[in-house]
Amino acid sequence: MIGLGLFVACGGSEKPAKKKRVVVTETKVELLPEITFAEGTTLAENAYATIEATATTLTGNPDIELVAVTALAESQELSGQRGRVVMDELIKRGVAAERLKNQPKVGPEAVEFRILRRSGD
Repeated sequence: MIGLGLFVACGGSEKPAKKKRVVVTETKVELLPEITFAEGTTLAENAYATIEATATTLTGNPDIELVAVTALAESQELSGQRGRVVMDELIKRGVAAERLKNQPKVGPEAVEFRILRRSGD
């Protein structure tokens, strides 16, 4: 089974630690690149491995009922568009659309996933 988690890299006190995505399988631990955009709403080539790992994690954990997808960007509009692109890629990989919620937010470029609801909550 593949799992996606967050690993906080160690950094000096002068700079905040940066979060990295990690895939753990039975035989290896792999750091994945952040989901980034080449320009506008076009995903960078290296983003697809992380999207694939996220989709695998979500489909393998049906108890996670609702996930916020936040693609921070320089404007609310661009953030919403990028969030939709990430959601569309997850849906193409088998994640049910009703499990995803686009939450646009202005901020330094990054894509974040946050569990909003699990079964039994």
